[in-house]
Amino acid sequence: GYVLYDANLQSYRHIPQLPSSAYTSNWGYDLALDGASVHFVFWAPTSGSGSTGTELDIFRWDSDSGSAIRHTGGGAQNLAPQTDGKRVAWQQWPLGATTEGPFTLMVQPGSGADNDARTEVLGTTATRFLLREGALAWSEVVATGQRVRVSRSDGSGATIGEPGARLRQRGQLNASR
Repeated sequence: GYVLYDANLQSYRHIPQLPSSAYTSNWGYDLALDGASVHFVFWAPTSGSGSTGTELDIFRWDSDSGSAIRHTGGGAQNLAPQTDGKRVAWQQWPLGATTEGPFTLMVQPGSGADNDARTEVLGTTATRFLLREGALAWSEVVATGQRVRVSRSDGSGATIGEPGARLRQRGQLNASR
């Protein structure tokens, strides 16, 4: 499991390992604050075995309820979620694939639980992404190289700097050529 430290209260809170999972990820997790509530997203195996045959799913733990809900419904390798408290985005590969190279970028409202109808595919050749403060930016492979795209929580979006654009992560969204 995980341990969450509240700097204001100087206290610790245990986020337990899921009973249905052999382990929880020790990389590729994220958290967001919503007032006094903490939304912590992570991935964990849910079934199968082997490095490419294991189903990996995305979960969100909320400090208000103290419990975790499942965001994905199995059948794939879902990894490295990010959240801004409003949405959750993650990398997805089919079962049997190596988790290297371009991936499918998935996004879902932060309150979703096992609701694939609200899950959206944003790109199938993504190479990196960053979700912060209502903006989800990602770079993807296209015939002319790479481009950067942005999806906002209000439904608007944009393509930035095609071709040859790259997404750099330095604590903020930043597209460059």
